[in-house]
Amino acid sequence: MATSQDKGFVVLTRELLADLLELLDAEVEAARDEVASVWRGSWAIPLCFSLALFLLFWVVALLGYALVALLSRWLPPWGAGLVVAGGFLLLAGAAAAVGVARLRRLRNPYDIFVRRLREHLAWWRSEVQLRRREPGAPQPSSTASGQEGRPE
Repeated sequence: MATSQDKGFVVLTRELLADLLELLDAEVEAARDEVASVWRGSWAIPLCFSLALFLLFWVVALLGYALVALLSRWLPPWGAGLVVAGGFLLLAGAAAAVGVARLRRLRNPYDIFVRRLREHLAWWRSEVQLRRREPGAPQPSSTASGQEGRPE
């Protein structure tokens, strides 16, 4: 196999561009997989908000009347209505809090991309510095997938 000193500038440039395109393709695929894994379980967020709205709309009308009628035995009707409305507001707030908590657990895809880019740039710099220090050292052999030594 010819060393880098035996190859011409055009051949080395062509190999560099091919390696860069392969790296870019691998990065895009890895970012796509990571973003998909983050958003895969996020179906429950709109479900929680929908459940909260459903409860506010229908349950208030159905159970509210019954509770107001029951509490009217001990409280004035307007007081019973306020107690029931407050209880339903607490339930709706709890459902919304669960939805917001799940939403905050999601990671931002942009932050994932920036983190991966920084990791790979740091890896690339360390490899370049390592090869600059040891110019006579043999090149590391790559696996069939070309992923050996790269951060995940």
